[in-house]
Amino acid sequence: MTLADAKIILTDLLDKQVMDSLITSYQLNDSLQGVTIDLQLEKIRILVEKNNNQLLINDNNQLIINNKDAEIVLLNDIIKKQKREILKQKILKVVGFSAAIILPITVLLLAH
Repeated sequence: MTLADAKIILTDLLDKQVMDSLITSYQLNDSLQGVTIDLQLEKIRILVEKNNNQLLINDNNQLIINNKDAEIVLLNDIIKKQKREILKQKILKVVGFSAAIILPITVLLLAH
């Protein structure tokens, strides 16, 4: 074996060792990127779930708004009915007091 052959063999051996160390480094880097991808996928899943929850909250809020409008209509109807009843009671009260005053006076005037 000549010195040139020994140099070639040692150079090849050194290149192989460097390549082996690079492969280990690349494998570590690849595994770290795999973990990063898994974390990003989990974050995307969480964000999708958050978005779905917000859509559900919006739907519930819309139902509350619709229910509020229906309740306002019902309360306005009740207020109208109560106003009519109050007016009716006032009229009956005026008629009753008027009758209580006018009938005795009429009876007294007719009796004389």
